[in-house]
Amino acid sequence: MKLTSTLPRLPKSADFRRVWIATIISQLGDWSARLAIGVLVYERTGRPSLVGAAALVFIAPYLGLGQILTARAERYQRRNVMLAADSFRAICFLGLGLGGLPILPLLLLLFVAASVDPVYEAQSSALIIEVAEDEYDAAIRFSHISKQTAQMAGLGVGGLLIAFMSPEVVLLVDAGTFVVAALIVRGVAARRHTPAESLSVRATLAGGFSFLRRDQTTRNAVIATMITVGAGVAVEGQVAVLGPELAGWTGGGIGALAMATPIGSIVAMAIVSTKGSDVALYYRSLIVSLGAAAVVAALVLAGKNGAVLLLAFFALGFMFQASMAANILVGKRIPADNRSTVFGLLQALILVASGVGAYAGGVAIEWLGPTVGVQAMMVTSATAVLFVVPRQTRRVISGPEGATSRRGEQLTSDEVIIDLRDPVPVDDPVGHTRSARPQ
Repeated sequence: MKLTSTLPRLPKSADFRRVWIATIISQLGDWSARLAIGVLVYERTGRPSLVGAAALVFIAPYLGLGQILTARAERYQRRNVMLAADSFRAICFLGLGLGGLPILPLLLLLFVAASVDPVYEAQSSALIIEVAEDEYDAAIRFSHISKQTAQMAGLGVGGLLIAFMSPEVVLLVDAGTFVVAALIVRGVAARRHTPAESLSVRATLAGGFSFLRRDQTTRNAVIATMITVGAGVAVEGQVAVLGPELAGWTGGGIGALAMATPIGSIVAMAIVSTKGSDVALYYRSLIVSLGAAAVVAALVLAGKNGAVLLLAFFALGFMFQASMAANILVGKRIPADNRSTVFGLLQALILVASGVGAYAGGVAIEWLGPTVGVQAMMVTSATAVLFVVPRQTRRVISGPEGATSRRGEQLTSDEVIIDLRDPVPVDDPVGHTRSARPQ
Protein backbone atom coordinates (compact mmCIF):
# COMPACT_ATOMS: atom_id res chain seq x y z
CA MET A 1 0.00 0.00 0.00
CA LYS A 2 1.37 3.37 -0.94
CA LEU A 3 2.05 5.75 1.90
CA THR A 4 0.33 8.65 0.15
CA SER A 5 -2.95 6.74 0.00
CA THR A 6 -3.31 7.06 3.79
CA LEU A 7 -2.75 10.82 3.95
CA PRO A 8 -5.93 12.92 3.63
CA ARG A 9 -6.29 16.31 1.98
CA LEU A 10 -7.13 19.56 3.74
CA PRO A 11 -10.89 20.19 3.34
CA LYS A 12 -11.98 23.35 1.56
CA SER A 13 -14.47 24.55 4.20
CA ALA A 14 -13.31 27.89 5.62
CA ASP A 15 -15.03 27.21 8.94
CA PHE A 16 -13.34 23.83 9.21
CA ARG A 17 -9.98 25.48 8.68
CA ARG A 18 -10.70 27.96 11.47
CA VAL A 19 -11.75 25.21 13.86
CA TRP A 20 -8.76 23.14 12.82
CA ILE A 21 -6.23 25.97 13.32
CA ALA A 22 -7.73 26.95 16.69
CA THR A 23 -7.69 23.34 17.88
CA ILE A 24 -4.08 22.80 16.79
CA ILE A 25 -2.92 25.96 18.55
CA SER A 26 -4.73 24.85 21.69
CA GLN A 27 -3.05 21.45 21.39
CA LEU A 28 0.37 23.11 21.14
CA GLY A 29 -0.27 24.93 24.41
CA ASP A 30 -1.78 21.88 26.08
CA TRP A 31 1.09 19.49 25.39
CA SER A 32 3.87 21.93 26.17
CA ALA A 33 2.06 22.63 29.45
CA ARG A 34 1.91 18.93 30.29
CA LEU A 35 5.66 18.61 29.82
CA ALA A 36 6.34 21.77 31.82
CA ILE A 37 4.14 20.66 34.72
CA GLY A 38 5.83 17.24 34.83
CA VAL A 39 9.32 18.78 34.91
CA LEU A 40 8.26 21.38 37.47
CA VAL A 41 6.78 18.80 39.83
CA TYR A 42 9.79 16.46 39.52
CA GLU A 43 12.25 19.32 40.09
CA ARG A 44 10.44 20.38 43.26
CA THR A 45 9.67 16.95 44.74
CA GLY A 46 11.87 14.31 43.08
CA ARG A 47 8.93 11.86 43.25
CA PRO A 48 7.70 10.00 40.13
CA SER A 49 4.38 9.27 41.84
CA LEU A 50 3.64 13.00 42.07
CA VAL A 51 4.57 13.42 38.41
CA GLY A 52 1.99 10.71 37.71
CA ALA A 53 -0.50 12.51 39.95
CA ALA A 54 0.00 15.70 37.91
CA ALA A 55 -0.73 13.77 34.71
CA LEU A 56 -3.86 12.34 36.36
CA VAL A 57 -5.05 15.84 37.28
CA PHE A 58 -5.03 16.78 33.58
CA ILE A 59 -7.37 13.89 32.87
CA ALA A 60 -9.54 13.57 36.01
CA PRO A 61 -12.21 16.07 34.85
CA TYR A 62 -13.11 13.80 31.93
CA LEU A 63 -15.20 11.66 34.28
CA GLY A 64 -17.91 13.39 36.25
CA LEU A 65 -17.45 17.15 36.21
CA GLY A 66 -16.45 17.28 32.57
CA GLN A 67 -19.49 15.24 31.54
CA ILE A 68 -21.88 17.50 33.41
CA LEU A 69 -20.32 20.58 31.83
CA THR A 70 -20.39 18.93 28.39
CA ALA A 71 -24.10 18.18 28.73
CA ARG A 72 -24.78 21.78 29.78
CA ALA A 73 -22.73 23.12 26.88
CA GLU A 74 -24.91 21.17 24.43
CA ARG A 75 -27.49 23.97 24.81
CA TYR A 76 -25.20 26.69 23.46
CA GLN A 77 -23.43 27.56 20.23
CA ARG A 78 -20.41 25.31 19.88
CA ARG A 79 -18.25 28.19 18.65
CA ASN A 80 -19.02 30.25 21.76
CA VAL A 81 -18.33 27.33 24.08
CA MET A 82 -14.91 26.76 22.48
CA LEU A 83 -14.13 30.48 22.71
CA ALA A 84 -15.08 30.59 26.40
CA ALA A 85 -13.07 27.44 27.16
CA ASP A 86 -9.88 28.80 25.59
CA SER A 87 -10.30 32.14 27.37
CA PHE A 88 -10.79 30.39 30.71
CA ARG A 89 -7.72 28.21 30.21
CA ALA A 90 -5.64 31.27 29.31
CA ILE A 91 -6.51 32.90 32.65
CA CYS A 92 -5.73 29.75 34.62
CA PHE A 93 -2.36 29.16 32.96
CA LEU A 94 -1.45 32.79 33.51
CA GLY A 95 -2.00 32.12 37.21
CA LEU A 96 0.05 28.91 37.06
CA GLY A 97 2.96 30.74 35.41
CA LEU A 98 2.97 33.80 37.64
CA GLY A 99 1.77 32.40 40.94
CA GLY A 100 4.85 30.57 42.25
CA LEU A 101 2.38 28.21 43.86
CA PRO A 102 3.27 25.29 46.16
CA ILE A 103 2.56 21.85 44.71
CA LEU A 104 -0.92 21.28 46.18
CA PRO A 105 -2.41 24.67 45.16
CA LEU A 106 -0.71 24.28 41.77
CA LEU A 107 -2.41 20.93 41.22
CA LEU A 108 -5.76 22.35 42.34
CA LEU A 109 -5.53 25.25 39.88
CA LEU A 110 -4.43 22.81 37.20
CA PHE A 111 -7.58 20.76 37.86
CA VAL A 112 -9.72 23.87 37.51
CA ALA A 113 -8.05 24.69 34.17
CA ALA A 114 -8.43 21.10 32.94
CA SER A 115 -12.13 20.98 33.86
CA VAL A 116 -13.05 22.66 30.56
CA ASP A 117 -10.91 20.33 28.42
CA PRO A 118 -13.69 17.70 28.00
CA VAL A 119 -16.11 20.43 26.94
CA TYR A 120 -13.70 21.86 24.39
CA GLU A 121 -12.81 18.47 22.89
CA ALA A 122 -16.43 17.29 22.62
CA GLN A 123 -17.63 20.56 21.07
CA SER A 124 -14.70 20.64 18.65
CA SER A 125 -15.39 17.07 17.49
CA ALA A 126 -19.10 17.78 17.05
CA LEU A 127 -18.52 21.11 15.30
CA ILE A 128 -16.20 19.51 12.74
CA ILE A 129 -19.11 17.31 11.66
CA GLU A 130 -21.22 20.41 11.08
CA VAL A 131 -18.66 22.53 9.25
CA ALA A 132 -16.89 19.91 7.13
CA GLU A 133 -20.05 19.09 5.16
CA ASP A 134 -19.38 16.49 2.42
CA GLU A 135 -15.65 16.38 3.31
CA TYR A 136 -16.32 14.97 6.76
CA ASP A 137 -14.18 11.82 6.54
CA ALA A 138 -11.17 13.66 5.13
CA ALA A 139 -11.61 16.36 7.79
CA ILE A 140 -11.44 13.90 10.67
CA ARG A 141 -8.44 12.01 9.32
CA PHE A 142 -6.67 15.30 8.62
CA SER A 143 -7.46 16.45 12.17
CA HIS A 144 -6.09 13.21 13.60
CA ILE A 145 -2.73 13.59 11.86
CA SER A 146 -2.60 17.28 12.73
CA LYS A 147 -3.21 16.66 16.42
CA GLN A 148 -0.40 14.14 16.56
CA THR A 149 1.89 16.64 14.86
CA ALA A 150 0.78 19.39 17.26
CA GLN A 151 1.51 17.12 20.20
CA MET A 152 5.00 16.47 18.85
CA ALA A 153 5.63 20.17 18.22
CA GLY A 154 4.23 21.21 21.60
CA LEU A 155 6.48 18.78 23.44
CA GLY A 156 9.51 19.83 21.41
CA VAL A 157 8.97 23.55 21.85
CA GLY A 158 8.17 23.03 25.52
CA GLY A 159 11.43 21.12 26.00
CA LEU A 160 13.46 23.87 24.36
CA LEU A 161 11.82 26.60 26.44
CA ILE A 162 12.45 24.60 29.61
CA ALA A 163 16.10 24.12 28.64
CA PHE A 164 16.76 27.80 27.95
CA MET A 165 14.28 29.42 30.36
CA SER A 166 12.08 27.64 32.91
CA PRO A 167 8.85 25.60 33.19
CA GLU A 168 7.06 28.72 34.46
CA VAL A 169 7.87 30.56 31.22
CA VAL A 170 6.35 27.66 29.25
CA LEU A 171 3.12 28.03 31.21
CA LEU A 172 2.97 31.75 30.37
CA VAL A 173 3.54 31.00 26.69
CA ASP A 174 0.74 28.42 26.89
CA ALA A 175 -1.62 31.08 28.19
CA GLY A 176 -0.85 33.09 25.06
CA THR A 177 -1.62 30.16 22.74
CA PHE A 178 -5.09 29.82 24.25
CA VAL A 179 -5.75 33.53 23.65
CA VAL A 180 -4.74 33.19 19.99
CA ALA A 181 -6.95 30.11 19.57
CA ALA A 182 -9.92 31.96 21.04
CA LEU A 183 -9.45 34.85 18.61
CA ILE A 184 -9.37 32.47 15.65
CA VAL A 185 -12.46 30.50 16.62
CA ARG A 186 -14.43 33.75 16.83
CA GLY A 187 -14.46 33.80 13.03
CA VAL A 188 -16.45 30.54 12.75
CA ALA A 189 -20.04 31.06 11.61
CA ALA A 190 -22.40 30.67 14.57
CA ARG A 191 -24.17 27.31 14.65
CA ARG A 192 -26.41 26.09 17.40
CA HIS A 193 -27.19 22.44 17.99
CA THR A 194 -30.84 22.28 19.05
CA PRO A 195 -32.06 18.95 20.44
CA ALA A 196 -35.53 17.76 19.48
CA GLU A 197 -36.59 18.49 23.05
CA SER A 198 -35.03 20.21 26.02
CA LEU A 199 -33.30 17.48 28.03
CA SER A 200 -31.97 17.61 31.55
CA VAL A 201 -28.30 16.91 32.19
CA ARG A 202 -29.27 13.58 33.72
CA ALA A 203 -31.38 12.59 30.71
CA THR A 204 -28.67 13.64 28.27
CA LEU A 205 -25.99 11.61 30.04
CA ALA A 206 -28.36 8.65 30.42
CA GLY A 207 -28.82 8.58 26.64
CA GLY A 208 -25.09 8.38 26.10
CA PHE A 209 -24.62 5.61 28.67
CA SER A 210 -27.55 3.73 27.15
CA PHE A 211 -25.76 3.68 23.81
CA LEU A 212 -22.61 2.26 25.39
CA ARG A 213 -24.59 -0.33 27.36
CA ARG A 214 -26.47 -1.62 24.32
CA ASP A 215 -23.64 -1.64 21.79
CA GLN A 216 -21.34 -4.62 22.44
CA THR A 217 -18.84 -3.72 19.73
CA THR A 218 -18.35 -0.28 21.22
CA ARG A 219 -17.91 -1.67 24.72
CA ASN A 220 -15.30 -4.24 23.75
CA ALA A 221 -13.32 -1.89 21.51
CA VAL A 222 -13.32 0.84 24.15
CA ILE A 223 -12.19 -1.52 26.95
CA ALA A 224 -9.31 -2.89 24.85
CA THR A 225 -8.33 0.67 23.97
CA MET A 226 -8.45 1.72 27.61
CA ILE A 227 -6.01 -1.08 28.47
CA THR A 228 -3.48 -0.36 25.70
CA VAL A 229 -3.66 3.41 26.07
CA GLY A 230 -3.40 3.22 29.87
CA ALA A 231 -0.26 1.11 29.62
CA GLY A 232 1.26 3.40 27.00
CA VAL A 233 0.58 6.59 28.95
CA ALA A 234 2.02 4.96 32.08
CA VAL A 235 5.42 5.20 30.38
CA GLU A 236 4.84 8.30 28.25
CA GLY A 237 3.70 10.28 31.28
CA GLN A 238 7.00 9.56 33.05
CA VAL A 239 9.24 11.14 30.42
CA ALA A 240 10.37 13.79 32.91
CA VAL A 241 11.58 10.96 35.17
CA LEU A 242 12.86 8.38 32.67
CA GLY A 243 14.89 10.94 30.69
CA PRO A 244 17.19 11.83 33.61
CA GLU A 245 17.15 8.36 35.21
CA LEU A 246 17.84 6.20 32.13
CA ALA A 247 19.69 8.59 29.83
CA GLY A 248 20.85 11.50 31.95
CA TRP A 249 18.82 13.87 29.75
CA THR A 250 17.23 17.13 30.91
CA GLY A 251 15.53 20.08 29.23
CA GLY A 252 15.74 19.78 25.46
CA GLY A 253 16.68 16.10 25.76
CA ILE A 254 13.44 15.40 27.60
CA GLY A 255 11.55 17.32 24.91
CA ALA A 256 13.18 15.24 22.17
CA LEU A 257 12.32 12.05 24.04
CA ALA A 258 8.71 13.15 24.43
CA MET A 259 8.49 14.00 20.71
CA ALA A 260 9.50 10.47 19.73
CA THR A 261 6.15 9.01 20.85
CA PRO A 262 3.83 11.12 18.65
CA ILE A 263 6.26 10.60 15.77
CA GLY A 264 5.83 6.88 16.31
CA SER A 265 2.04 7.30 16.33
CA ILE A 266 2.09 9.17 13.01
CA VAL A 267 4.36 6.56 11.40
CA ALA A 268 2.15 3.73 12.68
CA MET A 269 -0.97 5.32 11.25
CA ALA A 270 0.76 5.85 7.90
CA ILE A 271 2.17 2.36 7.43
CA VAL A 272 -0.51 0.07 8.91
CA SER A 273 -2.76 -1.08 6.07
CA THR A 274 -6.36 0.14 6.09
CA LYS A 275 -7.57 -2.49 3.62
CA GLY A 276 -10.47 -4.77 4.47
CA SER A 277 -13.28 -4.35 6.98
CA ASP A 278 -13.26 -2.13 10.04
CA VAL A 279 -12.99 -5.12 12.34
CA ALA A 280 -9.98 -6.43 10.36
CA LEU A 281 -8.27 -3.05 10.78
CA TYR A 282 -9.06 -3.10 14.48
CA TYR A 283 -7.48 -6.52 15.05
CA ARG A 284 -4.49 -5.63 12.87
CA SER A 285 -3.91 -2.48 14.89
CA LEU A 286 -4.35 -4.28 18.21
CA ILE A 287 -1.60 -6.71 17.22
CA VAL A 288 0.64 -3.73 16.34
CA SER A 289 -0.06 -2.13 19.73
CA LEU A 290 0.72 -5.26 21.72
CA GLY A 291 3.83 -5.97 19.64
CA ALA A 292 5.03 -2.42 20.34
CA ALA A 293 4.58 -3.01 24.08
CA ALA A 294 6.85 -6.07 23.86
CA VAL A 295 9.47 -4.03 21.97
CA VAL A 296 9.42 -1.25 24.59
CA ALA A 297 9.79 -3.77 27.41
CA ALA A 298 12.81 -5.33 25.67
CA LEU A 299 14.52 -2.04 24.86
CA VAL A 300 14.50 -0.71 28.43
CA LEU A 301 16.68 -3.68 29.40
CA ALA A 302 19.57 -2.06 27.53
CA GLY A 303 20.29 0.12 30.55
CA LYS A 304 21.25 3.79 30.54
CA ASN A 305 21.52 4.37 26.82
CA GLY A 306 19.99 7.53 25.36
CA ALA A 307 19.70 6.26 21.78
CA VAL A 308 17.95 3.04 22.86
CA LEU A 309 15.61 4.96 25.15
CA LEU A 310 14.73 7.27 22.26
CA LEU A 311 13.92 4.21 20.14
CA ALA A 312 11.77 2.81 22.97
CA PHE A 313 9.70 6.01 23.13
CA PHE A 314 9.33 5.89 19.34
CA ALA A 315 8.03 2.30 19.59
CA LEU A 316 5.72 3.47 22.37
CA GLY A 317 3.87 5.57 19.79
CA PHE A 318 2.83 2.38 17.98
CA MET A 319 0.90 1.31 21.09
CA PHE A 320 -1.73 3.95 20.37
CA GLN A 321 -2.55 2.45 16.97
CA ALA A 322 -5.34 0.37 18.54
CA SER A 323 -6.96 3.59 19.75
CA MET A 324 -7.08 5.06 16.24
CA ALA A 325 -8.59 1.85 14.81
CA ALA A 326 -11.18 1.72 17.60
CA ASN A 327 -12.15 5.30 16.72
CA ILE A 328 -12.83 4.20 13.16
CA LEU A 329 -14.84 1.18 14.25
CA VAL A 330 -16.83 2.90 16.98
CA GLY A 331 -17.23 6.37 15.49
CA LYS A 332 -19.48 5.17 12.68
CA ARG A 333 -21.85 3.78 15.28
CA ILE A 334 -22.37 6.93 17.35
CA PRO A 335 -25.99 8.18 17.16
CA ALA A 336 -26.61 11.63 15.73
CA ASP A 337 -28.64 13.05 18.62
CA ASN A 338 -26.60 14.47 21.51
CA ARG A 339 -23.47 13.59 19.56
CA SER A 340 -21.12 15.75 21.60
CA THR A 341 -22.28 14.06 24.81
CA VAL A 342 -21.49 10.61 23.41
CA PHE A 343 -18.13 11.91 22.19
CA GLY A 344 -17.53 13.20 25.69
CA LEU A 345 -18.40 9.88 27.30
CA LEU A 346 -16.07 7.95 25.02
CA GLN A 347 -13.31 10.45 25.63
CA ALA A 348 -13.92 10.15 29.36
CA LEU A 349 -13.42 6.40 29.40
CA ILE A 350 -10.23 6.51 27.33
CA LEU A 351 -8.75 9.48 29.11
CA VAL A 352 -9.58 8.28 32.60
CA ALA A 353 -7.75 5.07 31.69
CA SER A 354 -4.87 7.30 30.60
CA GLY A 355 -4.90 9.10 33.93
CA VAL A 356 -5.00 5.90 35.95
CA GLY A 357 -2.19 4.54 33.79
CA ALA A 358 -0.12 7.69 34.28
CA TYR A 359 -0.43 7.48 38.05
CA ALA A 360 0.11 3.72 38.13
CA GLY A 361 3.25 4.18 36.04
CA GLY A 362 4.60 6.70 38.52
CA VAL A 363 3.92 4.39 41.45
CA ALA A 364 5.45 1.38 39.65
CA ILE A 365 8.61 3.31 38.75
CA GLU A 366 8.94 4.73 42.26
CA TRP A 367 8.53 1.31 43.91
CA LEU A 368 10.20 -0.99 41.37
CA GLY A 369 12.72 1.31 39.71
CA PRO A 370 12.65 2.68 36.13
CA THR A 371 13.45 -0.52 34.24
CA VAL A 372 11.22 -3.00 36.08
CA GLY A 373 8.47 -0.39 36.45
CA VAL A 374 8.30 0.16 32.68
CA GLN A 375 8.28 -3.57 32.00
CA ALA A 376 5.49 -4.15 34.52
CA MET A 377 3.25 -1.59 32.79
CA MET A 378 3.95 -3.08 29.37
CA VAL A 379 2.91 -6.53 30.60
CA THR A 380 -0.51 -5.19 31.65
CA SER A 381 -1.32 -4.30 28.03
CA ALA A 382 -1.52 -8.00 27.15
CA THR A 383 -4.91 -8.24 28.90
CA ALA A 384 -6.43 -6.36 25.95
CA VAL A 385 -6.64 -9.67 24.06
CA LEU A 386 -9.47 -10.69 26.40
CA PHE A 387 -11.81 -8.19 24.74
CA VAL A 388 -12.68 -8.99 21.17
CA VAL A 389 -15.40 -7.48 18.99
CA PRO A 390 -18.09 -9.83 17.65
CA ARG A 391 -18.45 -10.72 13.98
CA GLN A 392 -22.10 -9.72 14.19
CA THR A 393 -23.47 -7.03 16.46
CA ARG A 394 -26.53 -4.89 16.97
CA ARG A 395 -26.19 -1.23 16.08
CA VAL A 396 -28.24 1.13 18.21
CA ILE A 397 -30.04 3.71 16.11
CA SER A 398 -30.08 7.37 16.96
CA GLY A 399 -33.73 8.22 17.37
CA PRO A 400 -37.36 7.30 16.92
CA GLU A 401 -37.34 7.93 13.18
CA GLY A 402 -34.72 5.25 12.64
CA ALA A 403 -31.72 7.29 11.47
CA THR A 404 -28.56 5.26 12.15
CA SER A 405 -25.08 6.52 12.82
CA ARG A 406 -24.27 5.88 9.17
CA ARG A 407 -25.28 9.16 7.60
CA GLY A 408 -28.24 8.87 5.24
CA GLU A 409 -29.21 5.29 6.16
CA GLN A 410 -32.83 4.83 7.34
CA LEU A 411 -34.30 1.94 9.29
CA THR A 412 -37.68 1.24 10.80
CA SER A 413 -36.72 -0.86 13.82
CA ASP A 414 -34.89 0.01 17.02
CA GLU A 415 -31.89 -2.12 16.14
CA VAL A 416 -30.41 -3.88 13.15
CA ILE A 417 -28.06 -6.85 12.85
CA ILE A 418 -24.99 -5.96 10.82
CA ASP A 419 -22.11 -8.13 9.69
CA LEU A 420 -18.77 -6.48 10.39
CA ARG A 421 -17.05 -8.82 7.94
CA ASP A 422 -18.43 -6.77 5.06
CA PRO A 423 -15.73 -4.40 3.78
CA VAL A 424 -16.58 -0.73 4.24
CA PRO A 425 -14.57 2.41 3.39
CA VAL A 426 -12.22 3.23 6.23
CA ASP A 427 -12.05 6.80 7.47
CA ASP A 428 -11.63 8.00 11.04
CA PRO A 429 -14.86 9.82 11.94
CA VAL A 430 -14.07 10.95 15.45
CA GLY A 431 -10.35 11.59 15.53
CA HIS A 432 -7.86 10.40 18.12
CA THR A 433 -8.69 11.51 21.69
CA ARG A 434 -5.40 10.53 23.49
CA SER A 435 -5.27 13.73 25.06
CA ALA A 436 -6.44 11.75 24.21
CA ARG A 437 -4.22 11.82 25.21
CA PRO A 438 -7.50 9.91 23.68
CA GLN A 439 -6.01 10.66 25.76
